[in-house]
Amino acid sequence: MKSNRILFLVTLIFCCSFFQMGRAQVLENFNPELKVTTRGTILKTTEKLTVSIPLNSFPLSHLQVKVPEGAAVFLAGVLWDLSVSDTIYQLPMTEIQRLAPAKEEQVELVIFKPEIELGQVSVQKINFQNGEVLGAPAFEMKEEFLKRTKDDFREFFFLSVLIILLLVAIFRIVHPTVFSIFLNPRFLVTAEELTDTTITSRFFSSALLFYLLVVNLVLILIAISGLYFLDVDLGAYTLARDLNGLFFFWLLGTVIGTFVLFVKYVWLKVLSIIFSILKFEIPHFLYMLRAISLGLLVVLVVLVFSIANASADLVELTSLLIKGYFIYYLVATGMLWILMTNKLTLKNYHLFSYICTAELIPFLVITKLLMG
Repeated sequence: MKSNRILFLVTLIFCCSFFQMGRAQVLENFNPELKVTTRGTILKTTEKLTVSIPLNSFPLSHLQVKVPEGAAVFLAGVLWDLSVSDTIYQLPMTEIQRLAPAKEEQVELVIFKPEIELGQVSVQKINFQNGEVLGAPAFEMKEEFLKRTKDDFREFFFLSVLIILLLVAIFRIVHPTVFSIFLNPRFLVTAEELTDTTITSRFFSSALLFYLLVVNLVLILIAISGLYFLDVDLGAYTLARDLNGLFFFWLLGTVIGTFVLFVKYVWLKVLSIIFSILKFEIPHFLYMLRAISLGLLVVLVVLVFSIANASADLVELTSLLIKGYFIYYLVATGMLWILMTNKLTLKNYHLFSYICTAELIPFLVITKLLMG
């Protein structure tokens, strides 16, 4: 009698399990295949789980994904949903095949959440009896929901920074003395070259040309970053978004910037003759070049940390950096005028007219052009 009761209970449990499986039969279980990605070096924490879903097996089944609260679900590189609570998604494999890239035999499913655990996620292919779905929420399928276009700017920016650092390292090895002089902020308040009469013979040297190249590379990289983040309207011209186009604009802008600096030197030489301040164009040029390069260095460092960490609104930050650099340039010009009054035996109004013509008027013209 006792054995009959046990047999009855076993049969009852089996039948219940059979009917339950009949409603949602598990065809493939991907839980053992979930790949864990961690971050950190010492105290590693789980960041995301990844699994590849084959498209050809069980094409009429449903993909059932169980995710915890706050998890971001990516399918085929597209962000599908951000769960606001513990959720079970169900998506027909026919829809996944339709939206998957052409000729792909599998699609990647990524579930992102800091400190996510394997036990919180379940990925299975299931089959519903008579096509009855359990009522779990499904992914929203939209024809216009296209895959996001890859953004090459970050790759371009950091590759450019690495190239600049390599050139700076070479410059420091080849010309260590010139390197230390140009990047020494002390000369911004002393300006020893303003009274140096031996500087003319070594002005047009390989060291200066190399330094001008590096400064223009930094300047144009910052200018491209400003155009990109502020989305400036260039009229008939547009800023390239692909990697090759960005590098082309960077190198072309560097060539143009180097030419503009030589034009600036010629402009200063003409003014030194007009205002009878002979041989002063070289000290003036070197002082402002040092001020410009030090300011660009600060801006570049801020951009590198901000873009790498995504710690701030880059549009607002770029706008503040541009405004701050313009103010810094005006302060450097005022400091040059103060140093000139102390170093040279000329009247103040004479020096002021020279500074306005050499620096402030071109500065205002460039600012007007940039502001449209």
